[in-house]
Amino acid sequence: MAYSPSSPSTAPAAEMPLPPREHVERIRRERFFIGRGERNPLAEDMHQAVNYLSHELYSKDVHFLMELIQEIRLALISCYKELSENKTFPANILKFMHTEKWLHTSHGFRTPDKCALFDCSWEPVIPVASLPFIDDSDSIHGTGKKIYSYKKELKALGVAVDLKPWSRYSLVKFSY
Repeated sequence: MAYSPSSPSTAPAAEMPLPPREHVERIRRERFFIGRGERNPLAEDMHQAVNYLSHELYSKDVHFLMELIQEIRLALISCYKELSENKTFPANILKFMHTEKWLHTSHGFRTPDKCALFDCSWEPVIPVASLPFIDDSDSIHGTGKKIYSYKKELKALGVAVDLKPWSRYSLVKFSY
């Protein structure tokens, strides 16, 4: 019997969309064997892939990539330093630098206006405030100690570079 619009009994059954929770549970059951009481045939492959990935994370090549990411942040600030003096810094990149969370701090990634660059002027408030200091470590997210050579540029981007005792704004601007 051929399908025709006038004969609904031969129309292919349309699958009714499941509610989101049921949809996720179906995927968990059918694709990942969760809750089926059976072993996922892909479990060994996934385990091996995780092992390979963990070994690669500590390889020389990946370490180079981590250093590259750190260098990209510093290069961005360096370009800002060079080009802003001539007023030729691209507006779209400047907007990115002001509005996006690209600086890693002790509180995660933040926009420059929600960051502080540590120096001795901040020491009096450290016991009573947890401030988002820019990560100056050599980790993948850090910038290394070179970040301190861009104090003027960071200040121009909105980073708090020193604590002025008379300025309540210095601490209020970091509220979450």
